Amino acid sequence: LSILAPGTYQIRVQSVCTDKVSNYSSVFEYTANFLCPGISNLYINDIRQEHVTLRWLNVVGAEKFNLYLQENGVWTLHEFPIDSVKFGRADMQYIFRGLKPGTKYKALLRAVCKNQDTGEYYEGYAQNTQDFETMSLCDKPENLSASVGQTTVYLSWTPVPGATKYRIDYFDYAKNYWTTNPSLEFITDPYRTMNVDPGSLVTVRVVAYCSGSSTSLPSDSLTFETVHCETPDITVSNIKKNAATIGWTAPVGANVAVEIYRPSDNYWSHSGVSGDKVSYTPYLLANTVHYARVVFLCGGGIEHAEMTPLIPFKTLSTDVVVGTEELPDPLALQLFPNPTSGFFTVEWAGQPESEAFDYEIRNLYGALLQRGRFTTSPSTIDATALASGMYLLDIKGRAQRQVLPFVKI
Repeated sequence: LSILAPGTYQIRVQSVCTDKVSNYSSVFEYTANFLCPGISNLYINDIRQEHVTLRWLNVVGAEKFNLYLQENGVWTLHEFPIDSVKFGRADMQYIFRGLKPGTKYKALLRAVCKNQDTGEYYEGYAQNTQDFETMSLCDKPENLSASVGQTTVYLSWTPVPGATKYRIDYFDYAKNYWTTNPSLEFITDPYRTMNVDPGSLVTVRVVAYCSGSSTSLPSDSLTFETVHCETPDITVSNIKKNAATIGWTAPVGANVAVEIYRPSDNYWSHSGVSGDKVSYTPYLLANTVHYARVVFLCGGGIEHAEMTPLIPFKTLSTDVVVGTEELPDPLALQLFPNPTSGFFTVEWAGQPESEAFDYEIRNLYGALLQRGRFTTSPSTIDATALASGMYLLDIKGRAQRQVLPFVKI
């Protein structure tokens, strides 16, 4: 009965045989003397710079524990309750934090029990003390800087003496904590190129690793905003019977797509172009009106795309140039706000040639999603039923037509 905590118990006994059990014995009363169990076999492992794990055999009846730590000859007391202790199959564990890196300590642990009759607390005995030394810190990385682009950021910092590797942490604003991308962990050089979304706010820091598992404190954090996606320019030249040269100016290495719209049969063509090219010559129908635009994908999805306005042109009826044929000017339309969360306004300047305009809203694959008519400027269009994405507003008058892209968010 030595495992019982101090107190008064009623006890009965039963015999258990191979194929039957006895009745219980009569009940007798037993009073355990008040004695708080001692801590035996204290072990200290998982020693880090600022915390260690304490392990000891299970004790019964303790309500809390007193940890005595000696540093430079001075003992200090640290209390922690029983509900903060992790119970294993045969032992108890507690992670003690707040230690100093590179410091020698002596530890002594005692259980604390409460006498239920008197309300007084008593310490159990401690079998032994344990000596340990926390890990030292690497020097903190200094002079963290960034060369910022649209989709990449070049990070650099002063090398830490003795460092074998580094880790780059970035702050996740959505989840409000620091995290590490696996591709940014355990790099060996004091520089790194990160892939980022354009026009986004980024906060980073660097941690150095020295011998063993020893790490530094994080560097001072660095916050920067990546470059916004730039709108490429577009030109349409060398127009022939079945071809025209679509040219643009965009940063080298950009993901570029050329899109051609043919109003006569509501047909769209999409062509991805290598980032080192600045022009593209598609096959076109002869003597046909086309619209061309260039889409520049900066990275991170369509929400980070920039595109040129749709430029109208008409292919020739023959490759023998005998003159020029001009298209009527498109409507001087404005669409705002763009992007829109639901409603947007269409407004035109001057006197249109039609008294009423029909409009159609299509997705980038040409599917008709919505249509309507307006007669006044400005006019409001309800796009709340559309899912988030990019769309085309096709406006037609008696002798005028214009296609405007917009984004629903």
